[in-house]
Amino acid sequence: AAPTQEGRRSTRTTATCGDALAFQVLLDRQGFSSGEIDGKLGTNTRRALAAFQDANHLSPSRILDCETWSALGGNDRSSVTTEYTITEADAAGPFVDNIPASLPDQAGLPALGYSSLTEKIAERFHASPALLTRLNAGKRVEAGATMTVPDVTPFDDHTKPVRDPWAGAVRVEVSREGTLRVLGPDERTLFLAPV
Repeated sequence: AAPTQEGRRSTRTTATCGDALAFQVLLDRQGFSSGEIDGKLGTNTRRALAAFQDANHLSPSRILDCETWSALGGNDRSSVTTEYTITEADAAGPFVDNIPASLPDQAGLPALGYSSLTEKIAERFHASPALLTRLNAGKRVEAGATMTVPDVTPFDDHTKPVRDPWAGAVRVEVSREGTLRVLGPDERTLFLAPV
């Protein structure tokens, strides 16, 4: 892949049907987020999987089956991980020492920052810090280090989302079970994320 202003992305790896990490990456690319990508088949991944299956006229089995893998584009040797080189700007922070556990206390802060560079890089690539640590065992997390990360569109906190004019009229639903769903005019799920 071409270099970006955030850091160089290069080597890519692929996976096969049944790999939870690969399913989470492919679901994320399709707009069906499992929340933090952690390589595990948890509740949010099962919800994202079922929503994708339903939206694509597959049986909503919530299992990592090869029919869903194919519908996600997994047979196209899609990349699952890539490499990212941490920049000086990434490492500059600012980082915070303590974020309160309660939401009312968090609301009193001027901003919710990252507590570490690992957390910042994990957030950029929709991953859990634990997954980054596992994928990069023994590596130091510092400017200039090349890290293995999920191969998803990186989050850029300096870019404002743009409305897709092709989406048409949409409806947004937030459920009590903790999901945000965007439905198209035909009631097909276009986007799903845990909230």
